[in-house]
Amino acid sequence: MQPAGSGRPSFEIVTTPTLPWLRENFARCESRVSIASAYLNEALVDLLADAGLEKRTRLLTRARAPELKAGVSSFPALQRLFEAGAKMASLGTLHAKVYVVDARAALVTSANATYGGLRANIECGLAVRDGAIARELDRLVGSDFDSERPATPLNAAELARLRYILDHTAVAEEPAPAEERAAGRAGRGEENLGSLVLEDRGAFLERHGGWRRLTLECVLDMPKDRFTLRDFYGAALPRGRKQFPRNTRPEAKLRQQLQQLRDIGLLVFEEPGHYRRLVR
Repeated sequence: MQPAGSGRPSFEIVTTPTLPWLRENFARCESRVSIASAYLNEALVDLLADAGLEKRTRLLTRARAPELKAGVSSFPALQRLFEAGAKMASLGTLHAKVYVVDARAALVTSANATYGGLRANIECGLAVRDGAIARELDRLVGSDFDSERPATPLNAAELARLRYILDHTAVAEEPAPAEERAAGRAGRGEENLGSLVLEDRGAFLERHGGWRRLTLECVLDMPKDRFTLRDFYGAALPRGRKQFPRNTRPEAKLRQQLQQLRDIGLLVFEEPGHYRRLVR
């Protein structure tokens, strides 16, 4: 670690527990915190509440319905943060864990924002006190790590849809078979997502409108859980052109909706142009 006043970035190794570093730096926060964490639970909410930071929090997470259903991440924690004023979004491929305070101090770590990640699991991270580095990490969190497609905002409507899915689905099956995981077909750690079965398809679709509803209807109508983008276009484009004749880029709109369904865990992207449906 560089000595204070040297004019160089100050680095610190942060191992288990991660909580003390966060508690100390959150207490010093003057502006906002930016957090990227695939999973979270009440451990993060309580920490932010103790520091009075809920309204000054920007959170990028991975709010996928099957993982929330399994309790890997906590929907009540998301709801609490939203009600307290946090700005949140879901990025389906997120794996990073980054905590930035006032764009002046930052921690890049293996620790998710959960009780296990912050207190008990064997974690390791590197903390830095340097404005330029912290600002760049803050920008990366805010830009969804410069991903090709933006994250899905977790607003009131999106949270209500997730809540409905969690309350009105049952787990249909175990995760992808071992032979598929070994062959790499499950992809990017998403083999842990089991399928969900809707209790009432009609009631579920009524909670959506526009292109989102059309996309969901076509996804649910696909004859098999695995389908290609070409097969999906074959079913969805005729409906889209009929329902929304003024839209001149229906393919782009459908891809956007598929990405959002992926972000909340209703689809898995297995390889270019190939999807696996996780709800039916």
